[in-house]
Amino acid sequence: MENQLISLYCERTLPGLWEEPLNAITNLAFIIASAFTLLLYRRQSTFSVAAHWDFLLLITLMFAIGIGSGLWHFYPTRFTVLADVIPIALFINVYLLSFFHRVFGFTWRSLLLVFMAFQLLNMLVLMSFSPRFLNGSIFYGPGWIILMSIGAYLFITKHRLHGRLLAAGGIFTASLIFRTMDREVCQWVPLGTHFIWHVLNAWLLYLLTSALIRQEAVNQEVKRRPVKT
Repeated sequence: MENQLISLYCERTLPGLWEEPLNAITNLAFIIASAFTLLLYRRQSTFSVAAHWDFLLLITLMFAIGIGSGLWHFYPTRFTVLADVIPIALFINVYLLSFFHRVFGFTWRSLLLVFMAFQLLNMLVLMSFSPRFLNGSIFYGPGWIILMSIGAYLFITKHRLHGRLLAAGGIFTASLIFRTMDREVCQWVPLGTHFIWHVLNAWLLYLLTSALIRQEAVNQEVKRRPVKT
C-alpha cells in the first residue's frame, strides 16, 4: 500500500516525512483561509451559534482539510488518506445544503431531496469512471458540475452572488487542471503542480464560505427593515 501511495505525486520520490515539502506546507493556506473566514463570521453581530452553526461547521471543516491533507502529504497511509478525503467530502455536502437553505430558502424536506440527488450523481460518476481517471480528480467532478450549474443559474437570474459563484467556478476549474496534470508534467516540473491545487482550493473555500456569510448578513438586514405602509 505504501509504495502505491508514494507514486501518487511528482514531488514524492522516496518514503519519509519530508518528501513532499511543497505539498505539505501549502496546506497552511486552508488554515489561513479558515482564520479569515472566522474573522468575517465574528464581525456579524447578529449571528449566533444556535442559528448559524452551519457556518462554524464549514470553518471547522476548512481547518480540518488543512490538517488532514497535511498529514496525508507528510505520511501517506491508509489512515491519513481518510484524514484527507473525509473533511473534503463533508465540506462539499455541508456547503451544498447550507447554500440551498440560506440562498434559495429550501426547507429540510427539500434539502433532503437535494442531498439524495447529489449522492446519486456521485454514485453515477464513480460507477462510470475509474477512481484514477484524471489522476483521481474525477472524485471532484460532481462538485464541479453543481458549482458551475449554480453559478450559471445565479447569472441568468441576476442574483447578487452570481459574480462570486462564477469566479469560484473558474478557480475550481483551474485547480482541477493543476491537480490532474501533476503526474503528466513530472519530467519537466519535478515538483509537480499539486501544491497549486492546495492554494487555489483554499482561496475557493474562503470565497464560497465568505459569500454565504455575506448573503446571510444581507438577508438579516432585509428582515430588519421596517415594512412600508
